[in-house]
Amino acid sequence: YGYYDLAADVLAENPALTYSCLEPDEYEFLNSLILSQASPEEGVKQLAQLARKHIEKLRTITKAIQEGRKNRDKKGLKIALKEFEEALDEYIPVLMAEAKIYWEMEDYQMVEHLFRQSAEFCSEDERWRLNVAHVFFMQEKFEECIRYYAKRCFLALAENMAKDMVVIRDDTYHNILNFLDRAARHGKHIETVVSPIDMEKIIEVQNAAAQAAADAVGESSEFGRDENNPNNLGVAAAVKSAAAAAAVAAASINKKKNRTVT
Repeated sequence: YGYYDLAADVLAENPALTYSCLEPDEYEFLNSLILSQASPEEGVKQLAQLARKHIEKLRTITKAIQEGRKNRDKKGLKIALKEFEEALDEYIPVLMAEAKIYWEMEDYQMVEHLFRQSAEFCSEDERWRLNVAHVFFMQEKFEECIRYYAKRCFLALAENMAKDMVVIRDDTYHNILNFLDRAARHGKHIETVVSPIDMEKIIEVQNAAAQAAADAVGESSEFGRDENNPNNLGVAAAVKSAAAAAAVAAASINKKKNRTVT
C-alpha cells in the first residue's frame, strides 16, 4: 500500500523481531523497497543483486528437475517441482519490484528487457505474462501484447458486469473499448487456428493407412480369396472410411487457410 516510511520505522524500532521473524531475503527485499523510495537507482541495484540470488537458486532446482526426469526419480522430481514453485513465488515479487521502478520512470524498454531475461523461468507464470502484456501495450506493440492478454479476463469481466457483481468507472470502460478496437485493427488479418493438431500430418497418415488397406484387399484377390468374404468387405470399408476422413481433413485445411479474424 506504499507505507514505506511506516515500514522503515517498524523495522528500526523492532530490530530483535526483525531478525527473528524475517528471513534474510525477506528483510533484504523490504529494505530494497524502502530504499527505492529515496533513491530509485540504489533500490534497483539492491533488487538486481537479490534477483541474481533467486535466479541461481532457480537454476539449481531446474538442474535437479532435469536429473529427476532423466533418472525417472518420481519422488525426487516431485520434491524438486514443489521447490521450484516455491522459489518462483519468492522471485516474482523481486522481479516485479525492480520492473516497477523502471515502469514509474516510463522506461518501458528496460522493463521489457527485465522480463525477457526472466523468461527462462517465468514464461509459464500468469503474473509474468500479464505484466509482459502491459509493457508491450505501453510501447504500442499491439501484435505482441494481444497474445498475452487472456480473453477469459475480458469475458469474466463482462459476465460479472452483466450480473451486476462488478461496477467499473466510465474511464476504465472506455479504455477497455479503445483497447479492443486497437486489438481488432491489428488482429484483423491474423489467421485463426482451430486446432494445434497438424492436419497435413494426419492426412499423410490416413492416406498411408488407406493405401495399406487397399494393398491388403489386392493381396486377398491375388490369392484367390472371395472378395465377398466378410473380412475382405471389412477391409474395403476401412479403405473408404480412411479416404473419406482424408477428404474431410483436406477440406478442413483449406477452410482454415481461408479463414481470418473479422
